[in-house]
Amino acid sequence: MQRGNLQFNAKDRAKHYRLSARFNGKNDEAFRIVGVVYAWQGYAGGFFPGIDKQSVGYNGKNGRIYQGYEGAVKVDPYNNGDTVTLDVYMPPKAYFEIRGPNSDMQDSNQLNFKPVLTFSVNGVEQSTFVTNLPQSIRFCVSRFYAGTSVDILELSERDLDVALPNQTGKNLLPWG
Repeated sequence: MQRGNLQFNAKDRAKHYRLSARFNGKNDEAFRIVGVVYAWQGYAGGFFPGIDKQSVGYNGKNGRIYQGYEGAVKVDPYNNGDTVTLDVYMPPKAYFEIRGPNSDMQDSNQLNFKPVLTFSVNGVEQSTFVTNLPQSIRFCVSRFYAGTSVDILELSERDLDVALPNQTGKNLLPWG
């Protein structure tokens, strides 16, 4: 990852992308959302992740995961001061070239999983995963109210050297 380049793309090897953030301000301030957006989509003022089908956002105030402006699933809310982490597990680009994100076909090595996004609050993984992400994404953080801020605690890209999260019994929300 190049410093300042917030676009993450499928590469020759499977990757693990992570964003950890902490919102600061008063807890009664409702608008704090963190999410993932399709990298090539243009966005204007008033945008927040989850407002359209090309993004997904996790709202701290009500704990809803939004896509297409609908609160599709409810998980745990988070407050200012909590650490919110998004982990993206991205297969190699050959997955997208050969199989495509909607394929159920399995292949050997690193081609046998779909792109997955997980959410954690203070280290506790939430019960919903987003699947079938596009091969080019950006992390996005939105906040509202004067006097609020966001600290980016971690923004990283690594070769996928950890096991994929266990999806058994979890809510799977497909992208788009």
